Amino acid sequence: TSIAGVQDTLVEAACMLLHTADARIQIGPPADDEVGSLIQSDESALWLVTRPRSGRGARAEDQALLDGLAHIGAGALWAAELLERVRHQAFHDTLTGLPNRLLFEDRVNQALKGSDHHAVGVLFVNLDLFKRVNDSLGHGPADTLLQQVAERLQETLRPSDSAARVGGDEFAVLLTETDARSALEAARWVNDAMRRRFIVQDQELVVTASVGVALSPEDGTDCASLLRS
Repeated sequence: TSIAGVQDTLVEAACMLLHTADARIQIGPPADDEVGSLIQSDESALWLVTRPRSGRGARAEDQALLDGLAHIGAGALWAAELLERVRHQAFHDTLTGLPNRLLFEDRVNQALKGSDHHAVGVLFVNLDLFKRVNDSLGHGPADTLLQQVAERLQETLRPSDSAARVGGDEFAVLLTETDARSALEAARWVNDAMRRRFIVQDQELVVTASVGVALSPEDGTDCASLLRS
C-alpha cells in the first residue's frame, strides 16, 4: 500500500464514520471550529481534520473517532513509508540517488516497447582516469566527485530522459524519442558538462568522460545489447 493510498483510506473512513463529506489530511492543526487528530509517523506529522457534527456530545464523540483512526493510520503510514524506502533502495544507487542498473534496464526496455515511430538512444558515460582521483584523494572525495557528476548529468538532460549509475565510475543515459543527430548532440552536451571544473574539498578537479552512443533498433533491441554497443 502506498502512502497516498493510506491517506485516502483514512479520509474515506473519517467521512463514513462521521457521516460527512468534509474530511481531509493537512499539515497544520485544525481550526477552532474543527476537530482533528495528529498522525505521527517516522517521516511526517499530519492532521486528520473534519468539522464536528451538530448535537450534544457530538464533538467529543467525533474527537474519539478521529483519535482512533489516527492511531491506526500512524501504524499504516509507518509500514507504507518503510515499504517505499525499501523499494527506493532496491532500485536506486545509495551514493548518488540515481536509478541503478536494474531500474535503468527496466526503463529502457519499457521505452523500447513504446518506440514504434522513434528510436531509443542509450549513452554510456565512463569517467576517464577516475582511479587516479580515487588513489590520490581517497574514497571520500572520490565519492563526492561521483555525486557532483550525477547532479551535473541530470542538469544536462531533457526532462524526458533518464540517467543512472550502472558501475563504479560508469553512468548511463536513456534518450527517449531521439535520432542519430540528437543522440550525438546529447553526448556532446554530456562531454562538455563533464569538462567543466569540479570543486571537491576546496580543490579544483578536471574530469573528462568517454561517451558511447547506441540507437535502437540498429545497435540493439534491448537494454543489454544497447549497453554493449
